[in-house]
Amino acid sequence: MGQAICIMGDVEGDWKTMMEIINEDQPDMVLQVGDFGYWPDRPEYKYSRQMCKNQVPLYFCDGNHEDHKNLRKLCKQHGSSAPIAVGPNIFYMPRGSILTLPDGRKVLFIGGAESVDKRQRTAGYDWFQQELILPEDLSNLPSEDTKVDIVISHSCPLEFQIVPDIYAGIFASDPCRAMLSQVLHKFQPELWYFGHFHHLNGGRYKNCAWSCRPRIGDGPVTYLPRGKK
Repeated sequence: MGQAICIMGDVEGDWKTMMEIINEDQPDMVLQVGDFGYWPDRPEYKYSRQMCKNQVPLYFCDGNHEDHKNLRKLCKQHGSSAPIAVGPNIFYMPRGSILTLPDGRKVLFIGGAESVDKRQRTAGYDWFQQELILPEDLSNLPSEDTKVDIVISHSCPLEFQIVPDIYAGIFASDPCRAMLSQVLHKFQPELWYFGHFHHLNGGRYKNCAWSCRPRIGDGPVTYLPRGKK
């Protein structure tokens, strides 16, 4: 039997709810879709009792609400192709990095999204221009002959109809979505999970089944379908 792999929506620093889910469900692994709440210079991140007790490997991509300045520093220090430990059993997955699951399937992580609330935030403190997916991020993607089975991102390609019509104009203007469309057409994954929109939804684009996950605590958690191995 394969591992039980939980797909977790936006955490936004809610370690209590995160650990309640992990302790109750006891998954073997967690893949998280960004807005994890990585603010290492803030005491609530460094000294969270709940997060420090985590015993389950958790891998997250960056959302728009993260400390991108410090994330970029981590990538310079450790490289951008492998998991980077940021806490007990908690790993940041840089944009374009690959995680190979125990059953052999390959998961591509590519975080980033535009903040619709950036005018209410302070540049360099709780908003960073690096939240956007840049051309250099796409240059870090694996080669075209790499088989990508699953994508974990924060935002999503333009091809995915993810929110009610009243929000479509707001999120369609996010330049990151066009970047993710390039990822979609390059790798043609079978599964794609994302968050950002706080809206439970799902669908299919050609051969790719996609799922938009709500914030943790606002809807059900989901599990990755088990592989064939």
